[in-house]
Parts: sequence; structure tokens; C-alpha cells
Amino acid sequence: MTEPRCLKCAKKGLVCSGMGIRYRFSPGIASRGKFRNRQIPVLDVSDKEGLDKLKRSSTPRKSASPIIPGYTEELDRSLPVADAESSLICATWGDTAYPVLDKDDRTEYLQQIVPEIQILDGKTQMLFSHFSAFVAPAMVPLDSEFNGYRRIFLPLAHQDPEIKRAVCLVAALHLSSKVPELREAANAARLASIFSLKRLVDEHDWGDVLSVSNWAVIILLLAGEMIRGGSDFTYLLKMLMSLVNARGSYDEESEVHSFLMQQTKMIELFGRPFLGESEGIQALSKGVSFYCDFVSHTLRYNPNVSRQLTVSLLIAAISHATDIYLRRALGLLDSSNPVDDGAPHYTSTTPASPSSSLQHLKDLVSEIHADTPGSHTLVWVYFMGAAESSTDEDRDFFTSKLQGLYGSIGFENIIIGLANLKALWDSGERQGNGAEATRWTERLPQIESLVM
Repeated sequence: MTEPRCLKCAKKGLVCSGMGIRYRFSPGIASRGKFRNRQIPVLDVSDKEGLDKLKRSSTPRKSASPIIPGYTEELDRSLPVADAESSLICATWGDTAYPVLDKDDRTEYLQQIVPEIQILDGKTQMLFSHFSAFVAPAMVPLDSEFNGYRRIFLPLAHQDPEIKRAVCLVAALHLSSKVPELREAANAARLASIFSLKRLVDEHDWGDVLSVSNWAVIILLLAGEMIRGGSDFTYLLKMLMSLVNARGSYDEESEVHSFLMQQTKMIELFGRPFLGESEGIQALSKGVSFYCDFVSHTLRYNPNVSRQLTVSLLIAAISHATDIYLRRALGLLDSSNPVDDGAPHYTSTTPASPSSSLQHLKDLVSEIHADTPGSHTLVWVYFMGAAESSTDEDRDFFTSKLQGLYGSIGFENIIIGLANLKALWDSGERQGNGAEATRWTERLPQIESLVM
């Protein structure tokens, strides 16, 4: 018995391979072209082939490139649409013009003017992916393709080893709830980043201390403190405020500066009350409009009606919670224990009684659930409402909201905040029974975690 053969192979005396597709494998990633026999898609800088194809476009059109900041493309409009793939491209960096290149030579040319992008190892890629998918959406009010934690921090992490370490440790801290063996390495990296910042401060190397890299690292480390519910936020928040004050308005027009400032204001708004009552009064007395760029900025790229309504609701809830804090801290809700005369003048915009004020806040957020877009922005709002609550109904309402958000984003600072609420309620009850008067706003620094 012989195996069946096709007529074509039988005529030529060949062994028939049978029907179906024949697969052949190339030793590299391509069998022809510039990447033939190469293991990775990287060209040799010494390869000059194609660089003599220079041609200026008569009617340029500029568009921003996602590869590097400040890089634009100019496309020849005189070419038909069908020729778009073979169109000639001119690179400009600031005021400097570069030759027009064939699209096939673009990668080669870029390698001569910018550093080669390093290929990440598998573990780093996994942590970057986790950061992008789970941490970045929880750090901005409304997630989108313009999320700065993804769009700004991740590209910077490819270039800066300190930012790369900070991104990886934050992702590892968040992932450690499911993979506990990551926690030890993440905490070691976190301490290394903090000590590195402290060393720069001790050495008075102000050029490095005030860099964008350190600014980004501090914000990322504060995100890590929220995720793990840590107490190092006090030192980091003070360092962040000092850095911003020292930098002033330098480079304020850049997109990176704008995003970092928005995040700084968000952390100051929610974080300074945990540094002390006087810090909270000083920060919140500026008004929510001073800080809420981090919320309203989300409308810049996608100003649809749904987002406008969400942004308005978030700002209203934050404003109301701020008012509740200030009224309690300034003694406006407690005539028996007013603050000193040196406190900032403040005019409340909420109902006079605590119960009416809380009811108004509950009405604002009653339709916001843990899976509602933007709901994670209200962790601080719910915590302020819970701390001010005196009835079981109000306490249950706000604690259930916080528990829902913990189930959604998994930040440990929420659990620590919930665990400390009883102490805040007890201080208020002692105050009501005529014992030593202690406002819950005075006790916030004892929580030793940034609940936001």
C-alpha cells in the first residue's frame, strides 16, 4: 500500500505533501525588506539607505505625534488620498526643521534624533499594564484616552528610571492584594524612592529636587500611600507642597506641568485636612473653585452632556463636603467651642443645622453608585459626611458608600478610614455630653492615612 498522491506530484516524481497550507518559518521577523533576518524591529543607525530621498512639501499640514513631545508631521496635501501611505514626512522640533523623509525611513531617522526606546522585560510590561488598566482610572475623576497617568506618566517611565520604579511599585502595591508576594518588593522600592528624594533634599541639589521627574515621583508615591493605606503621606505631601512653591510658575504652559499641577491641587484639597485642622482650614478656605481643575479639565477633550452633568455633580458634592468640614473646624456648628479669632473669615453656603447639611449632601449623592463613572472621586466626600454624622441612618448611608468604593477600587486607605470612624464619632458624643470638647476635624491627623 502506498500513500495517495496528487497527479501533479506523480508526474514529477515528487513525494506528495498532501492537501492544505504549507508553513515555512523565517529565521527573523521578516523574510524581506529592512527587517529581514532581524530578531527585533530595530534598524541599525549606520544604515543610511533612503536618507537621500529629500523633498519639501508645498502645502504642509501639521499634526501632533504621540511618539515624542514637540514632534509634528507635515503631510503633502497635493498628494492624492491613495498615495497617503507613500507620502513624504518632514519633522520639526521647536524652530528646527529636519529633512523630509520617505515613510519607510521615518523610524530610521527618528533613531538618530531621539534615544532608542528600550524594550521592557515581561515583569515590567505586566506592571505597566496593570497600572494602566486599574490604577490610572482610579486616580482621575473620569477615565479617557487623555488620562495623564497613562498618557504622561507611562511615556516618562520609559525614559526616567525613577519614574519607572515609582510606576512599578504603585502597580505592585495594588496587585499585592491578589499576589501577596509582590508586597515586600514593592515596599522596598517605595522606601528606596523616598530615601532617594530625601538624599537630594539633604544635599541641597535644588536643580534635581525641583525637577519634573521628582514631582511625578512624589505624586506616584502618594498614590501608593492611598493604595496601601500608609502613613508616609505626611512627609510626601509636605515635600510636594514645598516643591510646587519653590518651582513657581516655571514651565506652566506645558501639558506635563498642567497635569502635575492638577494632581497637586487635588491632593492638597483632600490631603491637607489630614495634616492638621489649621492646615485644613487654610487650604479649604481658598474655595473649591481654586482646586477643581482636576475635575473640570476632563471636559476639555470630551465635553458631552453626560460628562458635563457628572462634573457638575462631583464639584457640587466636593463643595458641600468642604463646607461641612469648614463649618465644624471653625466652630460654626458648635457655639460652645469656637475657634480663635485669628481664623479666616468664612461664609457658609449650606443649611445651618448639621442634620440639614448632611441631608442635602445625601440628596446630592444618593443616585451615585460604586459603578457610576466618577464615583471614586467621592471617597473624601463620603468620609467627611460619615465623620459629621450623628445618627445611625446617616452613618450607615456614608459607610455603605465607602464600602462600595473599596470593593470597586480596592484602596486600603478606605478600610483604614472606616476603622477610624468610631473614634471620630466617640469624640463628638463626648463633646455633646459635656466632656472634653474635641472636634472630629482636630482628630483627623490621628488617622495616619490619606482617605481620599
